[in-house]
Amino acid sequence: MDQQELSRCCAIPPERLAEYRRFCGGDCDVPRLSLFLSLRDLDFSPEEAAAYLDAPPAERLRRLETRREALLTEIHRREEQLCRLDCLRHALRQGR
Repeated sequence: MDQQELSRCCAIPPERLAEYRRFCGGDCDVPRLSLFLSLRDLDFSPEEAAAYLDAPPAERLRRLETRREALLTEIHRREEQLCRLDCLRHALRQGR
């Protein structure tokens, strides 16, 4: 199956297939491609995704834990911002 057929039948953006081929080699290993696409959807860069695929399991877990920790930190920061916005909105509605 060529790149256009794969893109069309599996709804994979052509630019993602091009990234996979550039960073992971020309062969299309479906489980590996699927994992690469999942990592890209999780905001791993193409380089990070390719490095993840070549890493041993313990290193993969470390990378996922690091990414999870950073995401949780960002979520907590955003929750704090949301709380402050809600406080300001409440104060305005109360006429303060």
